[in-house]
Amino acid sequence: MEREHIVVIGPGRMGIGIAIAFALHQFKVELIDLKPRSEEEYERGHQKAKQEIASTLSFLRRMGHLKHPPEEIGSNITISRDLDKHQLGGRFVFEAIPERPDLKQALLKKISPYLHQDTIVASTTSTIDLKTLKRGFPHPANLLITHWLNPAFIIPLVEIARVEETRADAVDRMKALLKGIGKVPVVLKDSPGFIIPGSRRLP
Repeated sequence: MEREHIVVIGPGRMGIGIAIAFALHQFKVELIDLKPRSEEEYERGHQKAKQEIASTLSFLRRMGHLKHPPEEIGSNITISRDLDKHQLGGRFVFEAIPERPDLKQALLKKISPYLHQDTIVASTTSTIDLKTLKRGFPHPANLLITHWLNPAFIIPLVEIARVEETRADAVDRMKALLKGIGKVPVVLKDSPGFIIPGSRRLP
């Protein structure tokens, strides 16, 4: 399949896991850190993310799960703090910042001027529904939820949540993308609770 350019915003545990999941299948991934902080703090976070990626790939190699050298896979992931049309020019953007509605809504508004008309934006939230996330976001038809399970690069199930205004082709494209990296996407309505016990979203 065509190798899409993937953008992941948020270099935490989930964001790094998603980046690795795509990099393992030779996708180019832009891992963006938009957390406001000093240059020194950003550099420390950058190095921490790089070390976690390298450590995870070394572990997968020891387990015999890599088809390509760790260095080659790691080179598929670029970490930056840029926000422009070039960085967000891909057709898939995954938001993986902390589970706070105000932070996620602010981020979606912030990135909206840089998105292409057909860019699909997927929040990785497990606690906030789309009705809350879409407030103030100018492209609600392209917004959905992809609930990954940790570690994202191993567990195949990814739950997709949508609302009535979500474009059908956006869901289809996301399903195809996830299937292309060996995931098992399951589409759900945007209502409290996921398939996996213990995962509940706010009403």
